[in-house]
Amino acid sequence: MSKLRIVLTATLIAMISVSPLSASWDEGVAAFRAKKYQEAAEAFQSYVSRSPKQPQGHYMLGMSLLQQKRYREALNPLLEAHQLGPGDTNSGLALAQTQVKLGQGNAALETLATVADVPEKQRKNHHKLLALAVDLSDSGRAAQARRLIEQALAVDRSSKALWVALAEVADRTNRTDEKFSALAKAFELD
Repeated sequence: MSKLRIVLTATLIAMISVSPLSASWDEGVAAFRAKKYQEAAEAFQSYVSRSPKQPQGHYMLGMSLLQQKRYREALNPLLEAHQLGPGDTNSGLALAQTQVKLGQGNAALETLATVADVPEKQRKNHHKLLALAVDLSDSGRAAQARRLIEQALAVDRSSKALWVALAEVADRTNRTDEKFSALAKAFELD
């Protein structure tokens, strides 16, 4: 009988300890889907406080804050999500978007440099973020910006935003011929 009591007690403890965590995740997802972003943020904050090593909790907390245009508050959870899950395209793009919204072009370029193999459905957003990051970045980041743009163009040469960004980089580095060539390509795609 004592073995049964031990098993039942252990099962009950496991259920109690997992239940609030699961509940806060489920509540957060439900609130987010219902576009109740403040409620979602509160639920995901609860999830993150109980499970700080799970990148998806930080990501969803950041996304809930981002949807409320609370960019400064969204920055840290998205940075944490990106650091905990560095290969995740979604967290990288969300972090870069937040950095762009905060005028942090250099940081956005650094973040976008870590985002590899962008799926086709997210490329347009990636290209726009890259162009905005280039526009906001310091002139000293021209080489890094050029490299990122060229990598993206190697995958998709039909992005007007990338050609305009390349023209911006060429202008910063006094490459007039390259600037006009890139602008001509952007004009062709218009």
